[in-house]
Amino acid sequence: MSAVNIIKTIIYFVVLPTLSGYGVMRRRDDFGVRERIDDAVLSGYMLMWCVIELAAIPVCWYKGRFTIVVAITLAVTVVTAVVGVIRIVKGRRRGGEAAEDTKQTATEKQPIAVTAADTEQVAAEKQTVAVTAADTEQQATDKSPAETTGKTTRQPLTARIRTALATISPAQRIIAAIYIGVLAYIIYMTITLMNIDTDDSRFLVLAVDTWRTDTILQTDPTSGGEMPVQYADFKKDIISQWPVFLAYGGRLIKLIPTIYAHVIYPVIAIILYAMIVHLIACELVERELRNTVSLIAMTVTLFGGYTLYSGEVFMLERVWQGKATVAGIGIAYLLLMYIRIYKQPDSYINYLKLLTASIACCLMSGNGVVMSAVMTGCFAVMYLLIPHGVTLRKRLIMFALMLCTCIPAGVLYMLRDILTIDRFLG
Repeated sequence: MSAVNIIKTIIYFVVLPTLSGYGVMRRRDDFGVRERIDDAVLSGYMLMWCVIELAAIPVCWYKGRFTIVVAITLAVTVVTAVVGVIRIVKGRRRGGEAAEDTKQTATEKQPIAVTAADTEQVAAEKQTVAVTAADTEQQATDKSPAETTGKTTRQPLTARIRTALATISPAQRIIAAIYIGVLAYIIYMTITLMNIDTDDSRFLVLAVDTWRTDTILQTDPTSGGEMPVQYADFKKDIISQWPVFLAYGGRLIKLIPTIYAHVIYPVIAIILYAMIVHLIACELVERELRNTVSLIAMTVTLFGGYTLYSGEVFMLERVWQGKATVAGIGIAYLLLMYIRIYKQPDSYINYLKLLTASIACCLMSGNGVVMSAVMTGCFAVMYLLIPHGVTLRKRLIMFALMLCTCIPAGVLYMLRDILTIDRFLG
């Protein structure tokens, strides 16, 4: 893998999803820089997976070109990324205007303070007047050039980083170092101890054929020939187009999807998993405990092999597979959205994110189609029956909106029996 491939990976799977996430997310004042970046990256990936799923199914059924899916997904990502850049710039300008307003208010209050000081000086002794004058001169000396001119100055990035690091306690620095070490070790284990089995041959053959022939689901992964009528996994593959995403990654960075799936995507997936864990900790515990809880959760992941089918085993051994992404990322992100909807029932952006996450789960695996709908339906009923300080009218709205996010999964599940391989092959 060359430096060009690495640069393309950073652009298409780090920068663009992050900016795209800023374009669709709502600003959280209680979030720090890390939390906002985590939220933006996850929102961008869920949107990208959602678009791939919605574009790949009709293109596949009507035997269109894979390039159409790439163009649609990339267009949506770029447009939302531009919106994200605009929102970031506007946010910085609003911050500068707020600082100007604060200084203007302080300047308007200054004459009142001077008038009051003059009134007190009339009846004060000469010594008090001298002390007041000395204090006034000292205050004028202490003023920065920005305060004197009335202009705002922004510290350099290196200075802001040093200031931020200086506020971190030694204990938090130790926790951060251990956390980074555990995360790096998990990534190393994921790449070196990856499980290669028959699912590898089926999913990656479909991805490579899509990347090579510019068609979707047109060849038999077991023989390389034309798709036979006896292909048993057609119902799952037609509604869960995860190989298309692997081919999408290979197309953008100019690598075979096998390399993207086995080397690049595992690193991305583990980092996404760590981001979700941290955001869940942000919703459940105080700021001082977030890093500690995240470290505990990532450490527990290392010891999650109590069964062959645990989410931790999927994440460590076969993270590139769609079912593993559902277990480690899809379900965890759905839980994050349920928590946010519970705490902020009036924030409609959370319902939009829940919708994109549900469709993204449908892309990952057939299990995601069922599990996303069932989980969302159960939480919707629970929120309807439990008051939790919300009026009945708001609970009914929550119930209706959460059920609406289940509609795509329900439609896709019905399409399993409509889009048969006999009709697909004509």
